[in-house]
Amino acid sequence: MESLVFSGFVKSIGLSNFNIIQIERILRCARIRPVMLQLESHLGFPNQKLIDFAHSIGLGVTAYSPLGSPANYE
Repeated sequence: MESLVFSGFVKSIGLSNFNIIQIERILRCARIRPVMLQLESHLGFPNQKLIDFAHSIGLGVTAYSPLGSPANYE
């Protein structure tokens, strides 16, 4: 991913479905810091601890499945 930024094909790097330990590992070795974290978050699974962590280190957050999964309601 970093090579795509260096070559100008993409502007930024984002992460999806990473936990706190994985994010910390990436930050220790990344030459280009990620700017966004995509994670599952909805009323049934708010994921607030991960959202708070992401915000504390300057990562933007995008939630997927904000209405939850239909399978959870059957």
